[in-house]
Amino acid sequence: MNYKDTMATAAMSLMLLGLASFQENSAINVKANSPCGSSMAFSAPPPILLQRSLADDSIEESQLSALQDLYNATNATSSSNFQDWFRPFTDPLHAHYCNFTGVSCDDDLYVISLDLNQTGLLGTIPDSIRTLVRLRRFKVWMNDHVGVIPNAFGDLKELESLILGQNSFVGTIPEGLSKVTSLRRLLLQSNDLSGAIPNW
Repeated sequence: MNYKDTMATAAMSLMLLGLASFQENSAINVKANSPCGSSMAFSAPPPILLQRSLADDSIEESQLSALQDLYNATNATSSSNFQDWFRPFTDPLHAHYCNFTGVSCDDDLYVISLDLNQTGLLGTIPDSIRTLVRLRRFKVWMNDHVGVIPNAFGDLKELESLILGQNSFVGTIPEGLSKVTSLRRLLLQSNDLSGAIPNW
């Protein structure tokens, strides 16, 4: 078999063995008997890279959706403090949500902090906030939020700091907050809250 035939056979073998090679996470080495006795190696990319890409897409979709809900529910569209939110074409540098003003993410692209104090927000906080499953800090001090404090905050098991003071929240403090064992700081002053304080 000549050199061209050998390479053609090697290429066909790679196509047939491609799926197996990804599962085994190993390199496929095909040696060609060239006149100079050299060999060529074809390395299949490790499957973890493909899985990671799919995982990233899923994470980004869930996090971005929750931020979009917050953006729409709190009238952020009319605030000059959020000009880099959801405007990738006018501000390419901040196109990714982890670069939005007030947003911090971990290495896995999960949102871990929303620092939105004194940003002119108003309206309600959507229940989809629970989708930010690794959120540690949520700060909206001195804005114009109304409505009740969402029970969804009780689902954020990594929440450490919840700053809601100087707004116009009404109703009771969600019972679910008392079950967030990671919570270390809770500021609710200067709202219109009523009812009993949950037992911590």
